[in-house]
Amino acid sequence: MHHYRTILVTGCPRSGTTPVGANLALAAGARYLYEPFNPSYGLRAITRYYQVPGADGFSPSDLDACVEAIRTLRMNLRGYAGPHDTGWRRLVKRAVGGRSHLSYWLCRLDWSLDTIVWKDPIACLSTAAVVDRHHIPVVVTVRPAAAVAASYKRLQWDPGVPSVLDSLAQVGIEFPALRERWSDHAREPAIGAALLWTVLYTTLLHWAESRPTIRFLSLQASLDDPVAVYRDLYRWLGLPWSDRVERALLREAQEGRTAPSAQHQPLPSRAHVGRRRLDEINTYGRRLLTTTEAGMIEEMTEELWLRLQAICARSVVGTAPGA
Repeated sequence: MHHYRTILVTGCPRSGTTPVGANLALAAGARYLYEPFNPSYGLRAITRYYQVPGADGFSPSDLDACVEAIRTLRMNLRGYAGPHDTGWRRLVKRAVGGRSHLSYWLCRLDWSLDTIVWKDPIACLSTAAVVDRHHIPVVVTVRPAAAVAASYKRLQWDPGVPSVLDSLAQVGIEFPALRERWSDHAREPAIGAALLWTVLYTTLLHWAESRPTIRFLSLQASLDDPVAVYRDLYRWLGLPWSDRVERALLREAQEGRTAPSAQHQPLPSRAHVGRRRLDEINTYGRRLLTTTEAGMIEEMTEELWLRLQAICARSVVGTAPGA
């Protein structure tokens, strides 16, 4: 059975995994695989958000089976229709699935496929096991906590932090200070999202200390200078760079610079919003945060944000994965 080369793009949800995954999939022989670890529409073996190998009955061998299904493109996916899907759209999605199914079948049907770009923020707490057990390189996308929190508040998403903390505690990763200070706010979309952001990136930074094939990528840097950032990232990952890739990145950047401002537009309730100005990506939606929420988020995340900025800014990439 053929095993495709695989790259995991992960990070906190709403941190830019979608555009980064799509831009890595511009490489010849590469295709994008959308969120197989999402329990709503991904692999049937995934039963909860942010599965932690060794917790909640999800064993390392269960993880191995899921990764094997991804790398061989033999995936058993759930059918799914979202709460806003009605009529014929709901029937079609129930029958054939949504974006995850489409990306899967496009991979299956591509005879030139060499590399799967596994885009999946929901897989972030399986990162260490994916690296250790399967030697898959990981790109972790990073966006400011306030931008992520505003997005969660706009969408009215439940961050699900209590279950994440409980799962991590089962494998010995504890956050007693965070629990004590912020537990009363854990179910609020904005503050809960900032707490999730803090838990996920603290854990990922700790894992990366001993795993050089985990690399952090600033979403803002990838927007400010896409050619330089992605050329460097392609080199690190061993992806083929080409004029076609460069032209696509430059075209996307030009469209982002000329897109209309969203500052005075109503904020939509859908997750992916197209045609946003590049200089507003990290501020888009922040007007939804109250002064109190913004202050609490800064207090919670300021020190960690400085650490993340420092690791993203490192100019020396080091040895490429698998070299």
